[in-house]
Amino acid sequence: MTPTKKYKAMMGSEFVRNSTKLLSAGVIAQAIGILIYPVLTRIYAPEDFGLLNLFQSIGGVLIIFSTAEYQYAILLPKEEEQAKRCLHVGTTILLGLFLLCCVSISFAEPIAQLFNAHELTQWYWTLPLLVLFSGGWSLLNYWHTRKKNYTLASTYQISKSLLNAGLKWGLGALGLLKGGLIVATVVSTALSFLLNLFRSKRAYHWRVKSLVPQPDKQTAITYRNFPQYALPRSLANYVSANLPFLLLTPYFGLTETGYFGMAFALAFLPISLIYNSVYQVLFQQISEKVNQRATIINTFKKFYRRVSLVVPPLFVALYFLLPSLTTLLLGETWETTATYIRMMLPWLFVSIMAGSTCFIADIFMKQKETLYIELTLLIARVASLLYGIVTHDLHTAILGFCGVTFLVFSGQLFWFYSLVKKYEREIQGGADQA
Repeated sequence: MTPTKKYKAMMGSEFVRNSTKLLSAGVIAQAIGILIYPVLTRIYAPEDFGLLNLFQSIGGVLIIFSTAEYQYAILLPKEEEQAKRCLHVGTTILLGLFLLCCVSISFAEPIAQLFNAHELTQWYWTLPLLVLFSGGWSLLNYWHTRKKNYTLASTYQISKSLLNAGLKWGLGALGLLKGGLIVATVVSTALSFLLNLFRSKRAYHWRVKSLVPQPDKQTAITYRNFPQYALPRSLANYVSANLPFLLLTPYFGLTETGYFGMAFALAFLPISLIYNSVYQVLFQQISEKVNQRATIINTFKKFYRRVSLVVPPLFVALYFLLPSLTTLLLGETWETTATYIRMMLPWLFVSIMAGSTCFIADIFMKQKETLYIELTLLIARVASLLYGIVTHDLHTAILGFCGVTFLVFSGQLFWFYSLVKKYEREIQGGADQA
């Protein structure tokens, strides 16, 4: 086959088509987010972004609990009826946690005092809504992935980004500065989910009755590895990633963590765009191949090779351009953000590969092992941040945080590859015996 034919075959493959669909939507969504930042950073102060980061960090922890990670189980059953049961189990847990979050509104003031962020009290009531609609999207998104309906998955990204940007600008222009970013985040999430749910009802010919949760104890037990191991793993992963906001805010204040929050947001906008798009398509394809006992190693080799060839040179150039790019995009007062992004570059590189292929542990039911890895990362990150707190040096805390993350993610990549190699030996042995 000639290089031209190989290229056409590759571009016409199902994987490339579906990845491109998600990636294109992600590019549009992230472009909207990036383009609105120069406007928002000139309306809102760093402490306003710091309050949003803290709010989202707390909400993110609750969102992980909201489905007990049963959304991942939706992709695994061969039979669609069993997948629906997984969807219903996740929905039942979501509604239960939503009610508990509503009860927690009574404790908004002591929760805000715990983080030394009194402004949080006024807007805490919106947190249950963020949990409800974000958890609902987690379940619906994986149903789209199972059905290969990447169009609906893509439209959610674009609609949410448009609404989020428009509302943040509008509320800021009206003078709602302290809570404008939070209200815009919650409302855009809710409206985007409800719009997508309505379109899903038409696409899948769902009746209203089919949307009512019908909990299935046996299904919950069959896929108990997800709440038993995947949930604490995801919780450890999320908490450790958001430790700078949860742990450093009481000591260094909303303004300083606001700078790091902006760096985190800007850096992971394009990175998460890449690995989330690739992740969904790869997860569906690899799950299908493993069910058929087909080979999967070449897919991983190609992906790792391409990332290793393309990303490092781009990051080297970015390292030197970051200070001027940051001040141009955000304004002179945000120059500190460039320093933090520079610290994150090695971490970002391994995140692309590790984030795109982390489903390997779920496919081979290695949730227990990944939980241990996440706990190791959590302990290492806490230690690095505590050292910065003790020495009263925020930059040391962040640099250590990024360094230990790079090391653990690198080790995780080698483990993923070893799992794939083991699987290949198993299916090769079965073929030889046949």
